[in-house]
Amino acid sequence: MNNREPRKILIWAPGITHAKGGIQTYLRSVCDGLIHLTKHTIIDVHTKLDTRAGRPEEWPARVRWHAYGEEEKFSTARFALGASWTGISSGADLVICGHVNFSPLFRHVMRLSSAPKWLLCYGFECWGVRDPAKQDVMRRVDRTVSISRFTRDTMIADGNAIAASAAILPVSFGESRFEINPAAGEALRGRLGFTAQNKVILTVTRLSADEGYKGYDTMIRLMPEILQSEPRARYVLVGKGSDLPRVEKLVEQLGLRERVHLAGFVPDEQIGAYYNMCDVFCMPSHGEGFGIVFLEAMSCGKPVIGGNADGSRDALCDGELGWMVNPKDDREILSTLLDVLAQRAQHPLAWQPHMLRDEVRARYGRAAFERRLAEILREQGWSLD
Repeated sequence: MNNREPRKILIWAPGITHAKGGIQTYLRSVCDGLIHLTKHTIIDVHTKLDTRAGRPEEWPARVRWHAYGEEEKFSTARFALGASWTGISSGADLVICGHVNFSPLFRHVMRLSSAPKWLLCYGFECWGVRDPAKQDVMRRVDRTVSISRFTRDTMIADGNAIAASAAILPVSFGESRFEINPAAGEALRGRLGFTAQNKVILTVTRLSADEGYKGYDTMIRLMPEILQSEPRARYVLVGKGSDLPRVEKLVEQLGLRERVHLAGFVPDEQIGAYYNMCDVFCMPSHGEGFGIVFLEAMSCGKPVIGGNADGSRDALCDGELGWMVNPKDDREILSTLLDVLAQRAQHPLAWQPHMLRDEVRARYGRAAFERRLAEILREQGWSLD
């Protein structure tokens, strides 16, 4: 590495600011962390779906933003040419591939660039991979960087990651945006027609017809039984996506139109009020890479219930921060949920909102994220600026 010249990092991203999903949030955290930790490094960000106007205003000039989403039908070809050429010609000191779907293109850069290479790994797109191009990249990069133990361990078990080079960099979250705010919760209850006597169960997720593992179907189907024990219970589902028409039909079929509130898309500045409104956040998923929504709910001081068979275990710290249930056992989900709604369930942190918030921030706040990112960089031989 030539110490007389600034070091360079190249990042390939599917998108960072064009949407607000978990992958975009994670990539933004990685970029922000690298900017903060490597204060004199040039960072080239190639982003397939973002536009030139999407560049974060607070990023310094040494972050060079290459966006290809301006002309949608040409974005793939333009991204492929721009990102690969920079990967080969820029003399980067570290190249980060932000999604396994870039593997066919990334293979060529791996052959022609001697820089260390990382692959960021999220969830189901990295589990059970059989595509030869993806397997080749997953097995040969210098680091697979996974958001959870579940993703890392699944990749190793599949033979698609090497244990010695498989790092974990857990998700972070916008901790300043998610605070304990009872007044905001009460105001939202009023606008939705809920009273203090209503027991509100909340799920926040994307409603995708391709992702039937989130657990909101289970919650809707359990509502008739929940109502037998908690007649004033209400289920609020926040999120948009291709599965919404089917969900609306299911609610109608079960006669739950007055008991299930489908909030649809909720803007960022309003989502904190939904967390503050609920009595419990419940998402018994079985295919979640991590589950940033658990962190957001806990940062608002709310008890959470998640699955015990996926990356939710990391978010809940194996039950230290909330309750874990078998996502395919309706009886266990129902029993745990009713115990939590009645405040019969025992837990050292879940009923102490401020302690819960402090703990989740200590484990998953920005400072914790950057400490772990710094460790991985040092393991790669970087001396930080």
